[in-house]
Formats: sequence, structure tokens, C-alpha cells
Amino acid sequence: DQNQAGNRLFLCHGDLDQHHILPGDQEAVFIEFSQMHLGHQVSDLYRFMRKVMEKHNWDCGLGNGMLEAYERVLPMSRMERECLYFMFLYPEKYWKQINFYYNANKAWIPARNTEKIESLKAQEKNRKRFVDGII
Repeated sequence: DQNQAGNRLFLCHGDLDQHHILPGDQEAVFIEFSQMHLGHQVSDLYRFMRKVMEKHNWDCGLGNGMLEAYERVLPMSRMERECLYFMFLYPEKYWKQINFYYNANKAWIPARNTEKIESLKAQEKNRKRFVDGII
């Protein structure tokens, strides 16, 4: 039953990004499993892709290529695609910056914090274009 298959849980890295992957000649090695948990693998895909896409100004060609490569190995169900879409909709980086400022307890906004917010704002059009194409 497709519905039951979509609800199965797998081991997930929990903190997957470029810093936790050691590339090799034929295969990659994943390290540092301190956040490992049972969950949906699409959450690891989301975290990895978000980090890469932020560093590449939300290049749609790169993002679509990553999705195609992932699906050649592990096709996603409609539910997984929708889940990925909704994870990308959440403005995680904005909240991270706002939370950092709020908890810093400073009387002024640090210039670096403002620069990061401005950078996110500049990438928003490309981010939206990519996210809208996921489903």
C-alpha cells in the first residue's frame, strides 16, 4: 500500500550538510551522527539542499539537478515532494537571524546581522522560483 510506504520511518542523519560528507573516488562517507533519528529521509535531503542552494543563490538548474539525481536512486512519492516543498517554504534563515539578534540582548543591530538579512532578501526571488517548481 502506497500510503503505508509513505509513513515508514528510516534512519536519518539529522544534520546533513557539506561538512558531514567526505567525498571519495567512488563513494562518499557520512560522518558525525550525533543528531541521528528515525524520520523521513526527505528531511536530510531538505537540509543538505537548503545549505547548497543558499550558497549558490538558489540556482534552479542546480536544485533541479540535485532532485533528479536523488530520484534516480530513491524516487519520491507525491507526499514526500509536498513535504519537501513545505520545508522549503519555512523561512528558516530569517528566523535564525532574528532569533540571534533577539537573544544577543544588544541595544543595536550588529552590521553583520543586517548584512545577512539583506543577503536573504536579495535571494528571495530566486528562492521562490525554485521552491514553486518543487511540486
